[in-house]
Amino acid sequence: MRIYLTGASGFVVSNLAHVFACEHGEVSAPPADIVSGEPVPNDTRLDVTFTARALGVEPPDLSTMLGRLQAEVESSWSLA
Repeated sequence: MRIYLTGASGFVVSNLAHVFACEHGEVSAPPADIVSGEPVPNDTRLDVTFTARALGVEPPDLSTMLGRLQAEVESSWSLA
């Protein structure tokens, strides 16, 4: 299986590239003829503003998100 990824220098995508390479085989950038002429965003960070407004909610702050993540991780720990 061949998987094409862009932005593999970032933390998330570089880890995806590593996992896909270990599990599924070849990981590479897409050929230039596939992506040439396509717009490439300058800023690829995710912004929750639009989604939060559409759902009518306030997005959680960083402390709340980290607390939720910690609770989820701790609840999945094995007692063995």
